[in-house]
Amino acid sequence: MYVKLVASTSLTGGSIPISSVLKDVARMVTSSSPSLSLLTAFSQSASVLVDATPAGWSYVGSNIIADQGSISAGAGPLLSVSAAPIYCLSAPCANSSLLKYANLSQSSVVTSPTDGTSNGFVLTGSSSSSSNGVVTNEGPKYVTSNNNYLVNLSNYNFNPIAGAVFHLIASQRHITLIQEGRGIMGVWETSNTDAHTYYNVAPFIQFSHANTGTLSDILSNITVPTSSSSAGLVTGSFSATAFNTTNVATGILTGTVSVANIASGYNVTSLATASNTWKVSTINSVGSPKYLMSPVFFQDGARGYPTQFITGVVPIYWVKAGLGNTGDTVNVNGTDYTYFNSGTGFGVIMATGN
Repeated sequence: MYVKLVASTSLTGGSIPISSVLKDVARMVTSSSPSLSLLTAFSQSASVLVDATPAGWSYVGSNIIADQGSISAGAGPLLSVSAAPIYCLSAPCANSSLLKYANLSQSSVVTSPTDGTSNGFVLTGSSSSSSNGVVTNEGPKYVTSNNNYLVNLSNYNFNPIAGAVFHLIASQRHITLIQEGRGIMGVWETSNTDAHTYYNVAPFIQFSHANTGTLSDILSNITVPTSSSSAGLVTGSFSATAFNTTNVATGILTGTVSVANIASGYNVTSLATASNTWKVSTINSVGSPKYLMSPVFFQDGARGYPTQFITGVVPIYWVKAGLGNTGDTVNVNGTDYTYFNSGTGFGVIMATGN
């Protein structure tokens, strides 16, 4: 499934109610018959449903009472709650019945979820999620509280201001969200390993890089979703997170671990870059121009896991930023991929069918 989503011009308080945005994405990903008629926050007339193949995810639940059991009709409410709205989804892995979990949530806990351009939404993974929106071992995200909600989170979330364009690509293996010209977030299944089979855990990661023009990361193991403070934000514009990881050598189970480290260069070029010069064009054996591309993968050998590939499970490759225009077709060994402009740091090509 692939849908190009264009943020509506019908704004309230400076931005679309985030709960409506979350509901739109959740509806599209879990629908057995994706349709633009499901949209309330995004423009039905400006958005484009490119591939209507059902993504194959299931709806788990929400902390919004009206959306527990199923997603209610219409737009989301203007909330006055003590916790940001969250919508939880799941899908089975390819080699087992184990579930991976994806969560869509608001990045501000505020009395009005339409507080302007600093507000937005994020896509996270978790070890599990419940019907009432309680998540276990959620991946990193930046959230704000009532007294500091005007902190600018623009490097850490996607902001659906009027006219903003988002690309939602999903299959049972992944959910990928790209904000045109800005960044990319994903919950991606990885190749299964013997360690995953032995420990009976689902192989998947959360990838978060809301602004690919910046590169900083959360360096330590993540125990709770990261919070901002009124004094400002700490590093964290990029993160890649694995779930339910047991250290093979020690037997210690950790709910969420960072699988990339900017300071040490660990898995950086295979999972992220903020350089627009790393993929110049090349030539073939007769001198004709060709594009350079790289598979997406990571190593977690320090905890005893073999190399895990996203590419091959999820149809995605890294390419140079500015390779073309979003929607351009790139042929890879006889298979058509679509180029997406994910910001100044790098571009991606993806196959959009299931």
